[in-house]
Amino acid sequence: MFVASLGQHFGSAAAPWVRVALAVAQLTSVVFTAFKLGRLNRRLAPYSLEVSPGDWQNADDGYEFIIPPRRHRKGTRPAVTVEIKKGDTYAIAGAAVNFQPDGTVVVGVGQRYAVRVTIRE
Repeated sequence: MFVASLGQHFGSAAAPWVRVALAVAQLTSVVFTAFKLGRLNRRLAPYSLEVSPGDWQNADDGYEFIIPPRRHRKGTRPAVTVEIKKGDTYAIAGAAVNFQPDGTVVVGVGQRYAVRVTIRE
């Protein structure tokens, strides 16, 4: 906003280097805003993952699927929803969700299911 008002103030009477500097400042502002919007969108958009029956690993009392924090990028205690696939739709599944101190999400089930795991910050 400030850069745009400077451009209107100086107008075409400004020296060429001033016009170039203002153009660079405006471009930098646009790039910076686009970068921040991209980061905000990644932060607000949920991480969703389809888990097939073959993806589950054996655990002590059933099966588990591990999602490391570098994959979901939603912090150390995100909100996790596990939904079981029923035909073309999904229903909330009875799954155990545990968090490790580093933000790793561990989803546990008694049987192998096709599920969708959604993680929000």
